[in-house]
Amino acid sequence: MLGTRVGDKYEWKTYREIADLAEHLSYGCKALELYKQIEFGGQGYKMLGIQSKNRWEWVLVHLANMYQAATTVAVFDCMPAEQIAFVVEQSEITCMFVSVDNLEAICNSKSKLTTVVCFDPVSDELKSMVQSSGLTLLSLEDVINKGREAHAEVVEPTPEDCFIISFTSGSFGNPKGVMITHKMALQCAAAV
Repeated sequence: MLGTRVGDKYEWKTYREIADLAEHLSYGCKALELYKQIEFGGQGYKMLGIQSKNRWEWVLVHLANMYQAATTVAVFDCMPAEQIAFVVEQSEITCMFVSVDNLEAICNSKSKLTTVVCFDPVSDELKSMVQSSGLTLLSLEDVINKGREAHAEVVEPTPEDCFIISFTSGSFGNPKGVMITHKMALQCAAAV
């Protein structure tokens, strides 16, 4: 189960609810062409970024990526605009899922992002800033609802597919990306 603290209580989502949401989200990402297909080292990758603090929606997007054999590009929630631009350039992502507190840095990054999907409600002022920076703004609900309409197929990842690219904080220069395959993640889980 995944939960969110609301006041002094938690609101929980069951594994079944999360699985259904992740599947619909993956179909929405595919229908809206949010996955950026790139070639690297003779292999094809579908990339999608996430930038936020830990929250259930972060996990949801990561699971949705697995439904489409897509790679999650994890971006530190506190990265400054120039490092965001660097990560976007290196990974070639064009879409990032974000929390509302990351929108301003995304807009100021002058990166090659074309679309941001926000987990939270967005003020009119921030909507205007996003629009002025040339980005398309969607809500998480927009993408999930699109996925409910679109009947796509699940694309199972192989053990060698890249599960996540995790970027360092960039404390000592530009952030470094580490590619972790599904096989590596499963080996770590099995070792526990």
